[in-house]
Amino acid sequence: MVRRHVDGSSIAAGTGIHPTMKYFRVQCTLRILLLTATLAAAVYFFVATTAFGIGAALAIVALVEVRALIRFVDKTNRDLARFLRSIRYSDFSQTFTAEGRGGSYADLGAAFREVMADFRAARAETEEHYRYLHTVMQHIGVGLVAFKQDGSIELVNNAAKRLLRVRRLKNVQNLADLSPELVEKLRRMRSGDKALVKIVDNDEMLQISLSATEFKMRGDLFKLVSLQNIQSEL
Repeated sequence: MVRRHVDGSSIAAGTGIHPTMKYFRVQCTLRILLLTATLAAAVYFFVATTAFGIGAALAIVALVEVRALIRFVDKTNRDLARFLRSIRYSDFSQTFTAEGRGGSYADLGAAFREVMADFRAARAETEEHYRYLHTVMQHIGVGLVAFKQDGSIELVNNAAKRLLRVRRLKNVQNLADLSPELVEKLRRMRSGDKALVKIVDNDEMLQISLSATEFKMRGDLFKLVSLQNIQSEL
């Protein structure tokens, strides 16, 4: 039975061990056991027999095994560091192959590739959802403005731009020329607050209804305010 993480990687149920880590541990254990057996045989031929040539040959084999073990650990650590850096910087174009390194890296490389493929799929799905929500937000008739505590704008939809007579909006303070009262209300509003602001622009009266909510994203506090001209209703 397999339990799957949110990142798409699987863990054997009841063990809590990722297949990649399990593979690394098994490989290291087998290599150490082989090295121990080789050293024990070398010592036996040196001490208990007169076949010093066989003992010397086994000692050389043991040195080769030590070198192979060190190279295996170093290579695995480098691949793991590269794998973690690719996740940190969202660089899912990295590839992990075992060509020319022997079959001992095949399972490890396959595990890395599977996890990277899952991350790529998850990112693609997230981007697709973002594009969908962005399209919906831009086409609704109610103005929406989201900004941080310092007033910097995170998003503003087309309806809000039309209502506020702006093409671009980087900070709510940029609306001071249109209405200082609007800027003050936007900054003071808290989650659940509602307000009404009267604006006169080019001899046109606007009665803008405001409704605010707050949320946290990436550790920052954001305020989302909806704006709607209710002059015709009034």
